[in-house]
Amino acid sequence: MFRITPAIKNILIITFAIFLIDAFVLNGIINNTLILRFILSENFIFVQFFGYMWLHADFSHIFHNMLVLFFLGPMLEEYLGSKRFLQFYLIVGVGAGLLYGIVNFVQVYPDVLAANNYIENPSPQAFEDYIFNGTAEHIRVNNGPTLSKLLETYKASPSDKGVENATIKFVSDIYEAAKQGYSAGMLGASGAVFGVLLALGILMPEREIRLFFVLPLKIKYLVFFLGMYTLYNQINQSDGDLVSHLTHLTGMLVAFILLKIWKKKIS
Repeated sequence: MFRITPAIKNILIITFAIFLIDAFVLNGIINNTLILRFILSENFIFVQFFGYMWLHADFSHIFHNMLVLFFLGPMLEEYLGSKRFLQFYLIVGVGAGLLYGIVNFVQVYPDVLAANNYIENPSPQAFEDYIFNGTAEHIRVNNGPTLSKLLETYKASPSDKGVENATIKFVSDIYEAAKQGYSAGMLGASGAVFGVLLALGILMPEREIRLFFVLPLKIKYLVFFLGMYTLYNQINQSDGDLVSHLTHLTGMLVAFILLKIWKKKIS
């Protein structure tokens, strides 16, 4: 018979309490403060690596995360014990956030350096190098005619301060837009929840669950499908897709590493 376990119950209570208080009492102050920002953002604080996992964008977001945790989390808590499960959930959530932040930093920092280098040392050749080596492909595609005309004008009049300032403004605008996009932030318990799913797939792969309360499905197949689906979405993510598939993957990776470290203790 299904029963809610102590750690899962407390996680659900805390998560829903934060969501309701922030939404109806504090007008989003908690979300605005603890959402995980890009680490170069002026709004980034280190505690966001812990705080983001207790926040959710809307009711649908929190409902789906907590629903999975409600139905599948107790199996893992019974296997690990409440204390170790809570340790697992927190470590995976924080670790997923840290890896997410590191990956974003590695992706963006070269562009930041390229922009800063150009702004400090502008020249026609440096502008051409920046266009072809320091910007993302979609920026070149979307701004092709503008870039070509600006570069052509700059090469023809390299001492024209007006043209030079126009190139600096263009590079600055690209940098600020990119930084603003990454600074929008990431939130949700999905990293920790996907870590729980991976742990179930590793520790009890043959156990069956009832998908949609009807279809019997072994946990290992559910985890494999969700992992591949998430990886596909991360590789093919569109601009309109606001789901952080990267956090799902980093949560699964941290869970895998943590289980390897704990292997002797939980076998």
